Amino acid sequence: MASKITLQLPKGWSSEVEILKEEVEVTHFQAYLPDDKAEKDKALVEIYVGEMPEGTSAEIEALNSYAETFDDEEEDPLTVWPFQGKDAYGYEGICDDGAPMRFMSIEIKPGILAFITVVCCDDELLESTLKNLDSTLSIEA
Repeated sequence: MASKITLQLPKGWSSEVEILKEEVEVTHFQAYLPDDKAEKDKALVEIYVGEMPEGTSAEIEALNSYAETFDDEEEDPLTVWPFQGKDAYGYEGICDDGAPMRFMSIEIKPGILAFITVVCCDDELLESTLKNLDSTLSIEA
């Protein structure tokens, strides 16, 4: 079941949507703020939306993502943030190029899971991008 993902993007941003068909159908939304001078993006937002796998939760899926991303075995690596009136489970980190990132796993609607990853060139842009997501993101599943 494809989801409709809508996000109001600030000037200069571009976006793409594709439907991935693997074991289950997943909607992939990507938005980016290009930096033509540096030949890379100033910011990237990736959202994956699909049915919640049976026997799991947004928190367990965030823990699984953390384990795949980092080699350490931190005892309680997740942070819980409010996101659109729900709990978003995830973590923050620094990418290889020094860019700050945040990953969030959220049960958007009962049985519908969203993974949101935001990577930006600096903390200020990360915070403003996250604020924009929280206020303008719409997912219809």
